[in-house]
Amino acid sequence: MGASIQDLKDMHIIDDLDSMDSDKKPHATTTLVDYARESLEQCLKEQVTFVKDGVKNIPKHDFTIYREEDLARGIGNILKCCRNCKYEHFDDCIVNVIRSCYEVALFGEAQYYSGTPFDYLVSITGRNLKDAHLIMKEYRKRKKLLQD
Repeated sequence: MGASIQDLKDMHIIDDLDSMDSDKKPHATTTLVDYARESLEQCLKEQVTFVKDGVKNIPKHDFTIYREEDLARGIGNILKCCRNCKYEHFDDCIVNVIRSCYEVALFGEAQYYSGTPFDYLVSITGRNLKDAHLIMKEYRKRKKLLQD
């Protein structure tokens, strides 16, 4: 089972999205962060945890420059919302949509997600993806905060 509406509120995902808006210049098209924010706001409004065609509609031509540390922090935080879905994981889960937006901004494309944060972290670090170490660091930091 995916994240609940309360999880999404408790994890302050919207705060992470807002913090990435350092470049307040007007954009001709929807940015990745705008798309993620709008998708999350729609889910909260409708009290659902999925976005119809969410991954399919991610804007792939956003040339906004985001800070790598912000994106890594966002991915690390969003991974806390994952519930080890494995067999119940689906692409249009809001958690997956937001993480995929971050990945497109950081890596240039969405990464495969099997349904567990552990498998995901092993996969991205094993492929030596640029900034994978930052994501691992942020995830560990957030995990430690939850345990304290």
